[in-house]
Amino acid sequence: MKDTRLAAAAVLTVVCLAGCARGGPTIVATFDVQQLPPEPPAEPAVEPPPAPAPAPPPAPAPPRSPEEALGAFTQRLHLVLFETGRWDISAEGRRRIEEDAAVLRDAPGWMATVEGHADERGTDEWNQALGMWRAKAVKDTLRDLGMDASRFTLVSYGKTRPVSTGTDPDSLARNRRVEIILHPAPASGRR
Repeated sequence: MKDTRLAAAAVLTVVCLAGCARGGPTIVATFDVQQLPPEPPAEPAVEPPPAPAPAPPPAPAPPRSPEEALGAFTQRLHLVLFETGRWDISAEGRRRIEEDAAVLRDAPGWMATVEGHADERGTDEWNQALGMWRAKAVKDTLRDLGMDASRFTLVSYGKTRPVSTGTDPDSLARNRRVEIILHPAPASGRR
């Protein structure tokens, strides 16, 4: 029975009531319901927007030279100051070197660069030699305190790396120095 009702309802007659009131035709159109377009499809389910792509990992840092890599791990120890034109160790300088020796004993895998410096007075050659004598005096004191001399590298910068640019006595005194710079020992086979 259901099928016959559907077939009978397949033809639809549209009646215009407004047209009847004016005396016009009562049937406006007759058409087959099966000719109607199908119902619009259901709207697609709204999907959330895709999650943003994860950020790419940061680009690796450019490789560093061994000197730059070691620079990140260096530590400056005490300054040892000197009198004008002298390289002998004062009582205060000895006390500082003894403290530095204790640090070096606690860091057996580390090396030290002993840098000698001079103030601006005198020739380049004299100040270069004076810086080396000062560095050697500090190294010899460390050796006398039981440190292995092979852990030290000596270098003299003479007057080329002042810590103070003034010409007053205090500035000049700060430039007459030895700096001990502690750094990890290079990999075996390299020195």
